[in-house]
Parts: sequence; C-alpha cells; structure tokens
Amino acid sequence: EKIDIVPWDENETRFVCNSLAPAEVVKVLLDEDNRAMEIVVADNQLSLAIGKRGQNVKLASILTGWKLDILSETRMTKRLDDAKVLLMNIEGMNETLAQALYQHGYTVEQLASSDGAALGQVPGVNPEKAIELKANAQKMIDSGKFAEIRKHQAEAAKAAAEKSKMSTDEVFARLKAEVKAHQEREKTENNEAVKAAAEAEEAPKEAVKATEEQPKETSKE
Repeated sequence: EKIDIVPWDENETRFVCNSLAPAEVVKVLLDEDNRAMEIVVADNQLSLAIGKRGQNVKLASILTGWKLDILSETRMTKRLDDAKVLLMNIEGMNETLAQALYQHGYTVEQLASSDGAALGQVPGVNPEKAIELKANAQKMIDSGKFAEIRKHQAEAAKAAAEKSKMSTDEVFARLKAEVKAHQEREKTENNEAVKAAAEAEEAPKEAVKATEEQPKETSKE
C-alpha cells in the first residue's frame, strides 16, 4: 500500500501547499472567514494537483480542514481580467483604482454593498470617493449593465472552452489516424516479408522439381 507523508506546518498556507505536493503552487488566495483557499498552479500542474477524479484535492481538503479550489494560471488571469473589466465599467473608475480594489477583494457586487469606512482603506479611495463608487456600482447593477457584461463574458468563456475541446479532439483524431496508418504500413510490410520468405523457400523446391521433370537421355550401344 502506498502511503504519502505530508510535513505538518503551523502556517496553514504552507501546510496546504505541502499536502498538494508534488504539484507546485504559484499563488494562494485566502478567505479566512469561510476557511477557503483558492490555489493557483501552472497550467501543466493542474491535473497533478487535482488528481484522478479529484482525489488529491479532496484528501488535501480533509487533511487541512480548508475548502480548496484549484485554478490554473490561465483561468486565474482570465478571472482577473473579467473582474477588472466589470470594475472599469463603473462610472468614475480608472485602471489603477480597479486594480487596487480587486487586490483588496472587491467585486462590483461587494463594492455596492460595502461599508464606506472599510472601502476607504483602499489606496486612492477617500471617504467622498468611497460614497461615489458605492453608489455608481449599485447604479450599474440596477441598470442591467452588470448582468449584460457578465453574460457576454460567460458566452466568450464557453466559446473558448468549446474551441479548445475541438482543437484537442482534432489533435487526437489526427494522432489516431497516424497510428492507424503506421499499423497498416507495418501490416503490409510484414505480409510482403512473409510472402518473400515463402517464395524464397519454394524456389529450391521448384528447381529440384524442374530438374526431375527433364527427360533422361538413354545411351545407345
């Protein structure tokens, strides 16, 4: 029976990373209130971190007592881009402020329901700006603009996933065709080799037979 030994660490983030080894963790996002973590790994490490049928991440979650969500770097980057696009559509927003708000965990919905004092802790947000952003975020939601942008983002993500799946299927089909063609070539070559060997084996027999069938000369006395 295979036994994995996970080094314990009083730092819960490092403990979670240890439990997911040998997958290499790029970034960890904490939600201490809900004891949840988003674990970001390189794209080529995703299947390793999740494991077959999610076994690795489930065991790590049970072992550490945290709810774990494994994300690839590509998916995390896409999420960040989508969140920034939504924040940028709030009236009075700029890119620097949108980045700061996202890094402090604010989405459009959270901004609309935020506490003004807490929002004022974000760099670049004074009390007056906090009130303005909160009101404009709610305005964006009420107008339906927020839902419309989210819908477009979801459709784009779905289209990208289908395109990726199609590309993967095409590669698999091409590889399958190449393997089949290779097998057919090997089969043909083997048949030709067997035929040549059989012909080579029959050649001496035919020569002997031909010799035996030649008329014998009789000598006259």
